[in-house]
Amino acid sequence: MDNPFSWDYMTAPLREVPTFGPFSLAFFVLFVLTFIFSAFLYATSGNRFASNEILRNAIRAGTQIMMWLTGIGLFFFSWRLMRIDFGTLYMRFWSYVFMVLYVAVIGYFVYWYRTAYQQRMASIQSDRVRREYNPQGQSRKRVRRKARRGVR
Repeated sequence: MDNPFSWDYMTAPLREVPTFGPFSLAFFVLFVLTFIFSAFLYATSGNRFASNEILRNAIRAGTQIMMWLTGIGLFFFSWRLMRIDFGTLYMRFWSYVFMVLYVAVIGYFVYWYRTAYQQRMASIQSDRVRREYNPQGQSRKRVRRKARRGVR
């Protein structure tokens, strides 16, 4: 093996390359652990984040995406692990594609947490402070009553 990023290496037949290359073991362990952690976090997020609805919904959506991504990545990896030469399902190319998608999804959620989540939490905090100083729920708007018609 000269270059693990060469096209010839990524698309080599099973008989020419070993099952576990330089990145295969790390890929397998990372995806199995991520799948298990995502399933656990998805199942327990209702109790763990009950007080923060925005974070709870984001964690449930994110863990669903990660379970699908890692599950499909492990499906493709299982063809190479079982040494079954069927179509192109066994190629290392798919492991590289799913690793890039994995990094992209993690990057997106970090970006979302740093931007949208912070804005939403600031909005919720400002609403909470506004309600503290206005405990009776009285609004600033003046309610206009409808005039009665007829005999009073």
